[in-house]
Amino acid sequence: MATKSKVEDIAEKASEAAEKAGAAASETIDQARAKFAEVADAARRGSSKVREAAGRAGTAAREKADVAVEQLRGGYDRVHKDFDKLRGDVETYVRDNPSKSVLMAAGVGFLLGVLMRRRGD
Repeated sequence: MATKSKVEDIAEKASEAAEKAGAAASETIDQARAKFAEVADAARRGSSKVREAAGRAGTAAREKADVAVEQLRGGYDRVHKDFDKLRGDVETYVRDNPSKSVLMAAGVGFLLGVLMRRRGD
């Protein structure tokens, strides 16, 4: 009976050790699940922040592009108006001074002809 008692005692101790190991494993698993939940929550918050930052960057880029387009349109309009004014001034000058205009055009044509002929040689 002493042997049987020792065997029962060892079995009881083994059972207690197994219960303790199971409890420790269960606690470790619970801690791991809690940590995983924290990490997953942090990842969700991080991805949300990235989406928000990307949205702000996209909005800022669109605003800057709109400003650039408006500036280009304004510049084009100014150049167009200046060109129209210059054309009107030239037309008025030619109407008021036809002989000078013909002589200037002939001189410019002559100079262009000389320059073109030298390049062709």
